[in-house]
Amino acid sequence: MIVGLAGVIANSGGPPPPYGTLLSQSCTQTTITDYNSNSYTGYYNLRQVYADGVGGTYFNDSVGGSPCHYPNGFAFSASSSQYDLYWSGCSNSGTLYNAGTDNSTTVADGAGGTYSTSSISWNYGNGHTIYDSGGMSWCRVILDTSMYPYYNTQTGGGADPYGTKYGTPYWDSGSSSLYMTIADGMGGTIQTAWDGNPPWPSYGTQVSTYSYSCNYHSDALSGSWYLCFYTNFLADGNGGSYTTLTLDGNYPYGYALSGYQAFTDEYYYSWYVYDNSYNLVYPWLWGYQQADGFGGSSRNYTSAPYGSVLSNQFYDQNNYYGEIRADGSGGYFFYNL
Repeated sequence: MIVGLAGVIANSGGPPPPYGTLLSQSCTQTTITDYNSNSYTGYYNLRQVYADGVGGTYFNDSVGGSPCHYPNGFAFSASSSQYDLYWSGCSNSGTLYNAGTDNSTTVADGAGGTYSTSSISWNYGNGHTIYDSGGMSWCRVILDTSMYPYYNTQTGGGADPYGTKYGTPYWDSGSSSLYMTIADGMGGTIQTAWDGNPPWPSYGTQVSTYSYSCNYHSDALSGSWYLCFYTNFLADGNGGSYTTLTLDGNYPYGYALSGYQAFTDEYYYSWYVYDNSYNLVYPWLWGYQQADGFGGSSRNYTSAPYGSVLSNQFYDQNNYYGEIRADGSGGYFFYNL
């Protein structure tokens, strides 16, 4: 079936219309599929018939061309992003980070325009406590996805129900596990083992007993040293964890803490040049930072390799622009740039 449209040119004899003259246009039936793989069948294709200038015709098809609009709800594109819930209540405010995923879709309105739809896939269930003041006269901010802005406040007096959580889990060294402060149901609190559910331990909280291992390790200059480390397991604040290493004792004397470098605050005074204002310019000392064996560090000086830059750039007494570089054998030269 073809739906005819007004506004076309008719020819009843005489020479054929010029090339490109619009003779007729109509909405023809077609099946189209949107971004979400939904299929629509209807009169969404605009077919325009034109004169070819020699008595014949040709046509162009255009899906969604006016007035054969895309159907209402036809999805053109979609995107997803992290949804952070900003809340305010109980005389406080804050952010529930990564509360869910915001799914946005651009769709047709059926009249040639578009609009956007949005839905949130929540990472927490309704009733999740975002904030709890605790105490005898408590106030809570509660997640409520049935309303906007997706939360409400609750207040009450008397004792909090048994098991109400306060704060975040903490590491209890006595039991070597995570503990939590909860309400005892009588206006007080008790400490109990964390149940593994939110709220998560805050960033940097110890979440497991450390491990201890010894092995050969390379310093900054690829020297090999036998060292022992504690491996610490810490919370990342989002329900996961990360590790850090703590050295048992101090780095031994001579352990290279840095690679070779120019020490720009120390100078080799036995060799120098004059700048264009006849001020002395001394080359920097060369070496690396090493451990002193007592938790501190010292510098180990050595001859710089050939070409090492040992000064700022400047104009010398002959007004040449350059810098001091090492000659590789303990000497230095002015390098003209």
